[in-house]
This record gives sequence, C-alpha cells and structure tokens, in this order.
Amino acid sequence: MLSTARDRHADRFEGRSRFLREAQFTGSLEHPGIIPIYGLGNYPDGRPYYAMRFVDGSTLKESIAAYHLADDAEQSDPESRSIGFRKLLRHFLGVCDAIAFA
Repeated sequence: MLSTARDRHADRFEGRSRFLREAQFTGSLEHPGIIPIYGLGNYPDGRPYYAMRFVDGSTLKESIAAYHLADDAEQSDPESRSIGFRKLLRHFLGVCDAIAFA
C-alpha cells in the first residue's frame, strides 16, 4: 500500500518534510500494533510517498458504528452484545497500547 502526502501539504517544503519525518519515525517502530513501513520515495513531481504492508479489515470507527447499528436494529441478545462490546474494547485497548508505545 502506498501513502502519499496530501495535495494541500505536498506543495510546501514544510509539509513534505513533516511527512518524511513521520514516515521515518513510524518506520523505526517495531510493535505488533504498528504497521511496518517498507520504503520511502518521491514521485517525479517531488511528492513523497511511503510503502507499507496492506492490512485488510475494518477501521475502529467502522467497528464502533457496526456495534451501534446492531443496537439500533435490536437484533442482538444481551450475551452477543456483551461479547461484541468486549471485542470492541480489546481493539480499542490495542490502539491505545500502540499509541503509548510510539
């Protein structure tokens, strides 16, 4: 997966520099909750990019929305809701752990 500096920042030196600093910092972290960065580069127009492993799945925001959507549909029994909530909480704690590590 490639990530590119956003257009509004890519044309400014400070935006490009920040993008590269963040990619280099993230690439130096080794943690199961942080996606590794495989390489940095620049497009011919000078915009920086980095390559990282693709992770398939839903975002935390999407998982939270799905949990609450099931609430609205009232299709889950209390035991399923409890299991779903614990699963969502484990994902959230994983994100917190990765942020704390960084």
